[in-house]
Amino acid sequence: MFVIYTHIFMCFYKKLRYLVFIVLYLGSLNLFAQENATIIEHFGAGEYPFDTTSGFKICGKKESIYQYYSLRYKYPLNVDSCAKTLNKFFKYDPQINGIITIRFVVNCHGNSGFFHLYEIDDKYQKREFPENYKVHILELVKGLKKWEKFVGKKQDGTIIPIDYYTYFSFRILNGQVNEIIP
Repeated sequence: MFVIYTHIFMCFYKKLRYLVFIVLYLGSLNLFAQENATIIEHFGAGEYPFDTTSGFKICGKKESIYQYYSLRYKYPLNVDSCAKTLNKFFKYDPQINGIITIRFVVNCHGNSGFFHLYEIDDKYQKREFPENYKVHILELVKGLKKWEKFVGKKQDGTIIPIDYYTYFSFRILNGQVNEIIP
């Protein structure tokens, strides 16, 4: 009887060993697939075609543009004065609520370009704002000139210029700019 149980256990153990190996192998494939997906998302997230007709040039490669949070930098913007300036152009309207975000690149010379505008309502659904909102907000952001210039160093000490993405989000409540982020 003992021999029979031992034989059954050995057969089960061999199959279990193969099953464990297969599960671990398939799990490792999934792990690598997720790692590759993360890398692809990191370099491709939020990418849009650049407007090459504007004359704005970046200093490095498109793939090496930093995100603003990597540089720990915030534009020295007086938010209250910007909101007051914009609200002179906008009338109270309870139907106009949402967020207009402008994302753009600052190159190594401190110039900005490649502006992209995103519009969502207060429920985070896509919406269209009146044209004058977009024009005045974009005009304000394009007029900002005190952008920080960043450089990095390679291991050999060579200095490399840094371009970076940044953004401003304008929260609009009842037709008025209520908050500017960041």
